[in-house]
Amino acid sequence: MKRREHIGAALLGLALAALPAAAAPAPEPACGRTVTARVVALDQPIVLNRLGTVLPSGMIFALERDVVPLDPALGLAPGNVQLRAGRRPRPLVLRVNEGDCLRITFRNLLRPGARAPWSRPPAAPPFTSWASSR
Repeated sequence: MKRREHIGAALLGLALAALPAAAAPAPEPACGRTVTARVVALDQPIVLNRLGTVLPSGMIFALERDVVPLDPALGLAPGNVQLRAGRRPRPLVLRVNEGDCLRITFRNLLRPGARAPWSRPPAAPPFTSWASSR
């Protein structure tokens, strides 16, 4: 029995020796420049076609500079934002050059208590439309 234990321990030692060593964390790349984007999630009815089909509980992402408060006294607060005049909902594209770093700051400005019809039912009220930076 002792011989089997000795052989098992030897095989385990060989197996562990064959495993690659834990890699050291890679150093962060040096940035030529850092581009910062301040992104917000907001409620936005979305027109699906020219026949008037609308998704009233739509949600979009936009740059913070492209949204304004509905009530200026409340500022940029959840449920109190809309796109700036002259802006329309469209895909958000962030571009940087090779060698640049991109830093994104995200704020959820969706109306509390609103929930898109396709999202999961909440565990318990109150709930918020789901948007996250992770």
